[in-house]
Amino acid sequence: MLDRFDLVIPVQALKPDELQAELNEESSQSILSRVKSARDRQHKRYNSQVMINAYVDGEMLDKAVRCDVEVDAILSQAINRYNLSARGYHRLLRVSRTIADLSACENISGKHVLEALNYRLDILRK
Repeated sequence: MLDRFDLVIPVQALKPDELQAELNEESSQSILSRVKSARDRQHKRYNSQVMINAYVDGEMLDKAVRCDVEVDAILSQAINRYNLSARGYHRLLRVSRTIADLSACENISGKHVLEALNYRLDILRK
């Protein structure tokens, strides 16, 4: 069942002083702008107004994700270490592709795959 989740992110409760602290973080408007740009890239990639990484099939995803040697090595290690199913592997690729899109990167890098893998580690370690 957990293999069907793309992301699992544990969140710790904030301490009282952290709730009132002034944070210097990215604004919601800036995040919205990055998300819109990422979705535009996805729509162009898949030649569609409605298609995004989350909905593409495995074959289309494989075409959209160009892997270099580093990425292939990380994916191979993840498959072997965490016994990824085909579903888990494609979910990892989808999240990696989305992270790259949010960073305005044409290709995914090892950094994107490692970040996506980190979001799934709580599921994969069980």
